Amino acid sequence: MFFRSKIFLLLACGWTSRYAVTGQEAALTERILKYPDKKLQLHHMFQESYVLNKGNLYLTLLTAENVLAGDPYRVDRDNDPIQKKLAYLRHDSIEMGDNYGAWYHFFGISMYALIRAGVVSRAVAEIESLGSLFLEGKDKQEDYINRYGAIFGRKFKKMFNAGDWAKPLALDDRTDYMLPNPALQNTSGVEKH
Repeated sequence: MFFRSKIFLLLACGWTSRYAVTGQEAALTERILKYPDKKLQLHHMFQESYVLNKGNLYLTLLTAENVLAGDPYRVDRDNDPIQKKLAYLRHDSIEMGDNYGAWYHFFGISMYALIRAGVVSRAVAEIESLGSLFLEGKDKQEDYINRYGAIFGRKFKKMFNAGDWAKPLALDDRTDYMLPNPALQNTSGVEKH
């Protein structure tokens, strides 16, 4: 059950960077800071962490989460050097919401989905979005990121377990990860899941 999970509690409280340290956080931060402002993409963060963690997927996602959520309650996040490196994740709107939070939510929920059942991670993502709505107000980007983090983690786990990770993907160079998937659109334009 996800409520008895130590990692669930650490993620919910923003404590992974204190109590679930991988030892690669400083090295990942150093690598991130070499990127030009607003140019770091999700795949760059993953790649840098993956290399540092020698291919361990759990540690890869946890290290990224720890670096991004090192101080989740910082008031002046806009001035954080790491925040300045992060590309805005959604390309269907002007920049809005907490980009920093969206990044660490993505990596945190993806990591959770990697180690828990898909339905549990999806429930956690929805509960997190609902809780944030009441505590912080509506943030459409964070809602999307929570959902897509859980979906990504679940699909990534299946891909890894099936060995599909060894097969090259037939994708172009697009990095606009958060564009709505036309296959998930219904006639009203709202995504279904």
